[in-house]
Amino acid sequence: MIRSGVTNLFRSLNANLLYRLPWPVEKTLKAVLFISEKCYRSWMKRPHETEHILVTNIDKDIAMKVDVSKAMGAAFYWMGFHELNEWRFLNRYLKPDMVFADIGANQGEFSLFAAKRLTKGRVLAFEPVDFFHNLLRENIQRNHYPNIDTFHYGLSNEAKQLPIYMGQTGAGEHEGLATIFQSNQRARFIQNIELKVLDDQLPQLNIQRLDFMKIDVEGAEMLVLKGAQKTIERFRPHIMLEINNATYQAAGYTVPDVIAFFKSLRYTLNVMTKSGTLKPVTTIPDFCNAVFVPDAA
Repeated sequence: MIRSGVTNLFRSLNANLLYRLPWPVEKTLKAVLFISEKCYRSWMKRPHETEHILVTNIDKDIAMKVDVSKAMGAAFYWMGFHELNEWRFLNRYLKPDMVFADIGANQGEFSLFAAKRLTKGRVLAFEPVDFFHNLLRENIQRNHYPNIDTFHYGLSNEAKQLPIYMGQTGAGEHEGLATIFQSNQRARFIQNIELKVLDDQLPQLNIQRLDFMKIDVEGAEMLVLKGAQKTIERFRPHIMLEINNATYQAAGYTVPDVIAFFKSLRYTLNVMTKSGTLKPVTTIPDFCNAVFVPDAA
C-alpha cells in the first residue's frame, strides 16, 4: 500500500511536467522527477515476478494496464511516462483535428496520448504482435477513446509474413524490443506476424490528411519508410523515428541511409529538446528519437 501511494504521487506530480509551468514550479517538480527516476532505476536492478497493475493517472487521467516487472511498464508505474521529451513535444505540436499514425503501437502509450488531444481527429495504431495488440485494445477500451482505429498487422515495403523475436525474459526485460531481425540478443521466437504496405493500404484507411507518423519498429524503420513513400510525398507529415544504429545494422542499413532517404524527400532532421521544442541538427547520435520535418514548399 505504501509503495502504491508513493508511485501514485510520483505520477500525479510528474504529469504536470508535460505542460508549460512557471520556472520555480518546474524546478520543484523536476526534483520529484529525479527521485522517481532513481526509484525506477533501483526497481529495475532487481528481478520481479510478472505483476499487472492498472494505473489511472498517466498524463493526469489516462488509464493503462502495465506489467511492472518490465522496463516500460515499470517506467509508467513509477514515473508516469516512458519518454518525457517526446510527450512534451507532442503536447505542443498536436492539434485537435490532426491524423496521427502510430506504427509499432505496442501497448498504446503514444496512441492514447495522441487520442486525448485529437478530439476532432484520428489515431491509426498498427501493432502486429498478438499480445501487445490485445493489450492495446484493452487500454483503448479503458479510456473510451472512439478516435483510435487499430490494425493487427505491421508495416513494411512488401506484404508478407515473418517471424518476430524478443530478448530473454528476466530482470530488466524490455517489452518494446520485438524485431523481425533475429540476433544473439533477440533470439526468442514470439510468433509469425503479418506485414502490409502503407501505400497499398491507404485507400482502406479512408483518410484525407496525415499530419504525424511515429515509427518505432526495431530495425524495420527503413522498410516502413519505403513502403510509405507515396503516402509521405502526398501528405508531408512530420515523422518521429527511432534512430538506432545497432538495430539498423542488424537490418542491413545505416543511419546515413535513413537521413539520405529523408533528404531526397526534402525533409530536415531535428532532435527534441528537454523543453519539448525541435532543434535542427546536421549530425545525430547513434541512438535517439528524431523528428523529420518537411521543408517549406
